[in-house]
This record gives sequence, structure tokens and C-alpha cells, in this order.
Amino acid sequence: LDSLLKTSVDDSNLGLFSEAYVRNRIREQAMLARRHKTELAILACIMDGEYPEEMRGKLAVIVSCAIRTSVRGSDGVAYFEGQKAFVTVLPGSDEEGALIVARKIAAHLDALALVDNEGRLLPNMRWRPLRVTGEEKEEEIYQRLFNRQDRTEETAA
Repeated sequence: LDSLLKTSVDDSNLGLFSEAYVRNRIREQAMLARRHKTELAILACIMDGEYPEEMRGKLAVIVSCAIRTSVRGSDGVAYFEGQKAFVTVLPGSDEEGALIVARKIAAHLDALALVDNEGRLLPNMRWRPLRVTGEEKEEEIYQRLFNRQDRTEETAA
């Protein structure tokens, strides 16, 4: 039972939480934000571009490390495979706070100066900060997070 619970919470390949755990965390934090009238932001870091599977896996590890060094231990982070996105729950933060986190992550990635064979910086990331009011239905949150206009930061890698 303990190992089943751990697998449902952890993504051991990247050292992050599982997508299911972070989805539950978003739901819980949205209810708390509404109830206590506090801020809640979510940040999606979307890996753009087509990479060979091995390279994508290595880049995912690098990005997950950059994210973990840029967020609080109380923030939840997971990789949403279907969206090719790292999603971070930022309780107590607004959209501007999420942009600050995005800048920190981008700075970590820029410092690595990873380039492909044609000299382009890797990974190519899109940053999507989202303020959650707690009034939205769960599916609305993900629709806004993954389907809205890009809000790419100038400092992003």
C-alpha cells in the first residue's frame, strides 16, 4: 500500500510529484483560495519544439532541476506529459509572482547555455502564468492554462 501511494504521488524519473497529485493539489488550493480569499497562481512551462526522445528526456531532467531550485518546497510541481508542460502550483502568489518564478527558471536555463547542432538555445520554453480565483471549474483552469494566448516572457530561454 505504501509503494502504491508513493507511486501515485511521486514521479521518480524527474523528482517531481505525479500529474494526478498536482491536479488534486490545484483543486484543493483553489477551494482554499476561494474560502480564505487568498492568491493562487499556476505556472505552466511548456517545452516547445520536436526533440528526439532521448534528448527530450534529458531536457526534461534539466528543466525539472531548474524548476525545483526556483520554487518553494511547499509548491507542487509535476510534468503533464500530454501537454509537454511542467505545471507548478504557487499558493499565496499572484500572476506577477508566477512571472517572477518563470524568470528565475529561465535564468537557470540560460546560465547552462545549452545549444543544439545549429546553435539554437535549448530548451525552447513558453511560460504561461495563470491566476486562479477558485470560482472556475477545474476544466476551465486547464483550458485557460493550456489554450490561451501565449504570454512568453522576454527573458525566457
